[in-house]
Amino acid sequence: MIELTDETLKEFAKDGPCLLFYYTDWCPMCSTVREILNKLNVRCGQLCYDDCPNAVSLHEVPGVPTALALREGQVELAMPGLRPKEHYKALAAQL
Repeated sequence: MIELTDETLKEFAKDGPCLLFYYTDWCPMCSTVREILNKLNVRCGQLCYDDCPNAVSLHEVPGVPTALALREGQVELAMPGLRPKEHYKALAAQL
């Protein structure tokens, strides 16, 4: 998983379909979601919710954890909260 910022997000997203993962260091559910996403065979970037206000606003992220499927820089599907592993696999399959 690649750490992204407000400045690096656009370049990452234009390189093709990807997952984005919004997290915070203080969120206990975020580490669980990160472990699941790291096991998927997809391109995935992570953004700290507290440090990336422009990206949070752009994607209308409701809170953390949130995983997004992006295609051509546009959100295809958003998955806020902690979900079963199968939901994240289905999210990755959207790409």
